[in-house]
Amino acid sequence: MKIGLGKNHLLFTVVFSALTLYATNASAQTLTLYEAIQQALAHNKTILYNTEQRFQSARAQLIAAEAVYRKTLNTDLRFLHDVSQNEPVLSNEETSSPATLIRSQVFPGLRVQQIFLTPFGSRLTASAGVATTIDGFSSPTFHNNTQLSLSLSQPLSAAGIVSGHADRIQARKNFKLAGYDFTLQREQLALAVIESYYQVWQVNRSLEQSLRDSTSSFRLWELAKLKLKSGMIAESEVLNLEVQYRLAVDALAQTRNTLQTQTIVFKRLLGDKTTSPLTLSPEIPRDSLGMGLEQIIDKAQRNRLEIKQAQIGLALAKLSLAQTASLFSPTLRFDLLYNLNSLPENSVLNAFTRLPNYGLNVQATLSLPINDGGRNTAQQEIAKRSLAIQSKNLELLKEDMAIDIESRYRTLKLNQRRVMSLALSLVIAEEALHISELKFKSGQISSTEIENVRDRYNAALNALNSVKISSVIERAGLARATGEFFEWIERIQ
Repeated sequence: MKIGLGKNHLLFTVVFSALTLYATNASAQTLTLYEAIQQALAHNKTILYNTEQRFQSARAQLIAAEAVYRKTLNTDLRFLHDVSQNEPVLSNEETSSPATLIRSQVFPGLRVQQIFLTPFGSRLTASAGVATTIDGFSSPTFHNNTQLSLSLSQPLSAAGIVSGHADRIQARKNFKLAGYDFTLQREQLALAVIESYYQVWQVNRSLEQSLRDSTSSFRLWELAKLKLKSGMIAESEVLNLEVQYRLAVDALAQTRNTLQTQTIVFKRLLGDKTTSPLTLSPEIPRDSLGMGLEQIIDKAQRNRLEIKQAQIGLALAKLSLAQTASLFSPTLRFDLLYNLNSLPENSVLNAFTRLPNYGLNVQATLSLPINDGGRNTAQQEIAKRSLAIQSKNLELLKEDMAIDIESRYRTLKLNQRRVMSLALSLVIAEEALHISELKFKSGQISSTEIENVRDRYNAALNALNSVKISSVIERAGLARATGEFFEWIERIQ
């Protein structure tokens, strides 16, 4: 019984794969985990794009909110050309033509304004303006009007005082939220890079393993054929080893295909559009925890960004409730206006220096809401419900966070204990594989037995690598929970 594909072709497949793997590793620069994370943070323009744009938008909104309380300067220039005709009122005996009046005027003006926000939630608006009337062009006359005004709006309740600062507080807290969102997105990208990095890393190890398996199975197959000629083993043993070898070659091809797919995904995370070879560091970084479970949970409740976001959401809900409560409070408003006016002057200097006419106007207004049809009451109910939701969400978030941290902590501690036992198991499995190959050469065991030993060796190697990688991922999760994620990344370089 013969199985189709020729021996020379199969041997060429294994040798070509080995040479390709060697050439790739020799020509590509080794990329460490730290370098991969830094490259993704610097060059990934897809995952971070929307969050970064929202962060810049929040920055602009903060600037706009702060700009309300900065000086403003406005100027205007108006031109008026008026033509009017007046019909004379005459008796029956008199006749006269209509009178035509032509008048041209220019009105340049300048106004400066500053709004101050007081500690009592009131707004003081101070402004000064100058308006000049230029009448005629051939022999112009000038008339100047200067105004100074103060306006103070003072809420008369605690809720009104708090809500008086609402616009600036909201802008600042929204800017903080956007900053936290951007940092969280960077953390998510870095975590995705870590997971993808080790997916590629594991496939690379699988490729090396598949290459070793195919080479070993080919060597044993060749040995079995020599034993068959001398009558030392049955033909079924040779066929079994041939099947093992062909399956190993198929596994090698499948692993190479998986590696290509995982590499494309990984490079996309890095923002790398090249097709250059990629070699990852063979070492898996290890980092001691140095903290107990209670200490980690306490630190996470103070530093975790999601909790800080929830706390800001709670503060904004309280502010919204104060704003709705202020709708029921009275407001006292003072307005002061002082005017200085000149007479029509033939000189610009006189129009600005001779101001014989002045006026002072002071006004106080007390506003008290009485009935709005229930709208403000409904708004207050909405704000109360929102505050209750934010408070409950913060409580649940802390509970979920504690559960997640405890799970990661226990997994990390378990992995640290398992690494030593799995490393010892791998040494034993490697020695058993070597011994089984020697026994097969001397005819002491069958091909099925050596296949089982090889499977146990591969399983021990994969288990050890998986535990090491799991430790890195769990440690990254704990570092992120305590607000020290990027500091931890710096330590593993």
